Amino acid sequence: MSYNINFNIAAIINLIIVLFAYAVHKKLPEQKNKMFLCLCIATFCSTVVDIVCILEFSKIINVSHFVMWVMNILYYFCVCSIPFIFELYVLALTEEFECLRKLSWKIIYFLPVILEAVLILITPVFHFVFEINEAGEYVRKTGLSIIYGLMLIQILTGFGVIWYFKQKTSTANKIYITSFVLFTLIGVAIQILFPKLLFQHFAISVSLLFVYTSLQSIEVITDSVTGLYNLKTFNLMMNDHFKHHQNFTVVSVSLDDIQFMTSTFGIEATEIILAQVAEFLSSLSPKYTVYQIEQNLFAIVIPDATSLEYSRVTASITRRFARSWKNDLVEIKTSVRQCVIRCPADATNTEEIIDTINSSRSDNRYKNERLLFAENIDVNTRKRYSYIEQLVKSAIHEHRIMVMYQPIYSTTEKRIIGAEALVRMKDMNGNFISPDEFIPIAEQNGNILRIGLYVYEEVCRFLATKHLKKLGVKMIDVNLSVSQCMQMRICEEFKTILDTYNLDPSLINLEITETASALTPELLYSNMDTFKDMGFSCSLDDYGTGYANLSYMLHMPFNMVKIDKEIIWSAIKDEKAYVMLVGIIDMMHKLNLRTVAEGIETQEMVDTLTDLKCDFLQGFYYSRAVPEDEFLKMLEDQADRLGTEMYSEVEEELNLDDVEELELADEISGN
Repeated sequence: MSYNINFNIAAIINLIIVLFAYAVHKKLPEQKNKMFLCLCIATFCSTVVDIVCILEFSKIINVSHFVMWVMNILYYFCVCSIPFIFELYVLALTEEFECLRKLSWKIIYFLPVILEAVLILITPVFHFVFEINEAGEYVRKTGLSIIYGLMLIQILTGFGVIWYFKQKTSTANKIYITSFVLFTLIGVAIQILFPKLLFQHFAISVSLLFVYTSLQSIEVITDSVTGLYNLKTFNLMMNDHFKHHQNFTVVSVSLDDIQFMTSTFGIEATEIILAQVAEFLSSLSPKYTVYQIEQNLFAIVIPDATSLEYSRVTASITRRFARSWKNDLVEIKTSVRQCVIRCPADATNTEEIIDTINSSRSDNRYKNERLLFAENIDVNTRKRYSYIEQLVKSAIHEHRIMVMYQPIYSTTEKRIIGAEALVRMKDMNGNFISPDEFIPIAEQNGNILRIGLYVYEEVCRFLATKHLKKLGVKMIDVNLSVSQCMQMRICEEFKTILDTYNLDPSLINLEITETASALTPELLYSNMDTFKDMGFSCSLDDYGTGYANLSYMLHMPFNMVKIDKEIIWSAIKDEKAYVMLVGIIDMMHKLNLRTVAEGIETQEMVDTLTDLKCDFLQGFYYSRAVPEDEFLKMLEDQADRLGTEMYSEVEEELNLDDVEELELADEISGN
């Protein structure tokens, strides 16, 4: 019999295209993708063996009678593996591999393939499926119909499963599987009707080429710069590992200097370094999977890792990062932090992995640790961090953020002339969360921008609607976070809110921390100059906490400096600290800057700072931070004592400009 192998050759070409595309374009190491790859390989092997068998029968290849039997048995094993792997692929698509734990599903899936194997193995003895006669000719037998019948059952079983679990299967996958089944059945039917055409492998290869389009797009699952799997993929794969009760170890690799690299060397140079880091991590072992969770955070997943194996990995990373990273643009050495998380011993779900990694990076207790093990990280602190993070995300929407005011006292006017606006947050039960706890978390997850803008708008509303200027308020201090200082649009946003309330900008003093001025000087200078031109006053907060640099004092448009409470407290007890405090206040006055002393708690502190001619005092001695209604009552009581409110109202109503009219106002006000 003369066979036409052209369709088999076309099938091999199709399969090579699919396998090449699969190899070149990264795919998720999911069960369904692995099964698809196995399906392609089984079809490719079956097609190649089929061609070899045809060449043997055509006498193009001269082999022994025994070899012909072996090759044909191998061919049928390859062919029968295709519908079986197809069934497994469908189970992977529906994520129902757990079904195979049940006896009924085992029978449905494994009985046909076992029967096929038995029939093929006994064929050399009983000539049940085929026979190769003395002339070297291939002869079909009755058992072949049974083989094809069992294969048909397997294909239809896979088709039935995709619809049985239709709720877990996308419409696209249903279309692809249905098309695969139709193409395959048509190919087998043509093969049976026209044995010489050898059409079935071509039909299957076309089906696989079509199904390949259902696999993930590379842009969806990887980072565009490094080519590593992204956070979405990490979450998906970790969930899959936990679902299948797999043991694995995650080694997180966090680069500490990414912000410095970007601001100093630029985005392009930073991306080149990140690509080199990704290449190095990927080269550690082909069996490891490397993910890029954030720009400066990588994760290596090691299956069934021993302590020796992950210790070798962390040691290799430490050695590599001890050397510089080089490219045509820069040469830089960057520090790295690692965290080893054994799953499921240290984490039982993906969220716990992420929480552990975040704790290793953000908890100040571990900031000096270059290598951490999850078992040594405080679990309660980690859970508390996650809890606070969730509270922060929904705080403004759920009205759990409020603004409170701590009065600022003038030593020259002997009265309260303003306050610092301080943000406070409550939990779901109405209990206050310490700012020291939620502010750092809000800064890390970006919510500090929304909170900062909310506080500023609340202050503007309070100043405008309660007419605080009439009550003697000269300024309300509003803190700017580091993140806010780095925003290009902050000045524009502040002006929009200011215009909404038709407010005088001189009533607002913007407090900048020394940390902000040290981290982002250029952008900060630009923003502060703009604020000054708009009419805001600015002050340097927490002076003396460790980032002091006199160049900031010379170049920044500060009107005022707030001296940190630690310096004030030390000066009361220690002579050297007192001398330093005297020097600070004197220096600031010579620079035409007013001074505010924070943390005032005793009469001794008041007397000392007043004698040193410190301009303003703030602390518990005068008041804790209070809600706006209490602060308003405090101002009203003060106005009643000093007559400030009446004086302000008369001055505004009469619009008095000269000295004689001001004296008239004094008489009316009783002063």
